[in-house]
Amino acid sequence: MNKYQYCVLYTTVMKQERLLRLLKKRLPEERGVAFAPMMESYRRDGGKTLELKPLFPGYIFIRSDMNAGEMHEFIRKYKPEFM
Repeated sequence: MNKYQYCVLYTTVMKQERLLRLLKKRLPEERGVAFAPMMESYRRDGGKTLELKPLFPGYIFIRSDMNAGEMHEFIRKYKPEFM
């Protein structure tokens, strides 16, 4: 039985999409997944335009089987790319 752990990263809203793309690229698929929950919303001005907005702006979640030490090393290793 695999036990998954969650890691939450905080970043600026402006960098959230870029960081999420980099994490998806660097995180081995068999080790975990990075995601940012989204919600659907309609504009208040009566427009019918559906928008996808982050449920938690600036937060990225990682579900992985890595322990805390491995996750810390993974983030430290790629931190220069994430900046």
